Amino acid sequence: MNKYILIAVISIVVVVGIIALFTLSFSEKSTEIDTKFLSGTIPGVVVKNNASEYLSDWKVQCNDTANKIYYDFIMADSFNFTKEYLINMRGGEKIDSKEYNGVQWEIYYCRSTGFSTVFESAENFFIPQPGYLCFASGKNGDYFISISSGKVHSNSSMDTELFEKYLEPLLNNITLKDSQNPPKEYQIINSTKEDYDNAINNIGQYGWETIKNNMMYIL
Repeated sequence: MNKYILIAVISIVVVVGIIALFTLSFSEKSTEIDTKFLSGTIPGVVVKNNASEYLSDWKVQCNDTANKIYYDFIMADSFNFTKEYLINMRGGEKIDSKEYNGVQWEIYYCRSTGFSTVFESAENFFIPQPGYLCFASGKNGDYFISISSGKVHSNSSMDTELFEKYLEPLLNNITLKDSQNPPKEYQIINSTKEDYDNAINNIGQYGWETIKNNMMYIL
C-alpha cells in the first residue's frame, strides 16, 4: 500500500478532539449532566474538562478526579468508522448488547481506549486508560459513551467495579435526545470529507489488518 495513503488513513483515526460546555449540577454522590443530545446522572462528582471548543455541543468530556474516572459523551450522524477503528486498531472486544432505560447499547471493552487520555506518569506522557465503550443508535444519529480509568478495576466482563458501580448506573438513567442535524462523523473526528472518504475506500480495498501492519512504518 502507498505510504501516503496509509498516512491519510491513520491521520483521521485520531478520534475526539475534546470538549466543553455542558450543564452540571452537583449532589453529594452524583452529578446531573444535561447536554444538547443526552441527559442523565453520573455516579460521583465530576467536572468538565477545559479543552477545545470545537463542536462542543456534540462532544462532552468530564472526569471524576477523586476516583480517576474519565467520561466522553458524543453524538454524530454515525459512528461506523469509529467503531471499526476501536475494534480493529485498539483491540476493542464486544462484551454485550443490552437495553438500559429503553435504549439498546452495544458495549465493548478496550484495554487502551484512546479517549480521555490524561497525564498519569512523572514524565508527563499521555497514558491511554482501559475501559468500556458504548454505542447506541437514535432517530437522528448515533451516540457514543466511554468510561475509562487506570485506578478503578475493569476487564472484558460486566463483573467489575468500573462497570457495576459506575457504568451500569449511568446507562440505567441516561435519556437520549432526538437532536436535529448532528455533525457528520468526519467532522467529529476532525477530518475533511475527502480524507474520510479516501480512508473508507482504502480500508475497503486493503482491510484493517493491512493498515495495522503498516502502522510502524508511518509513525
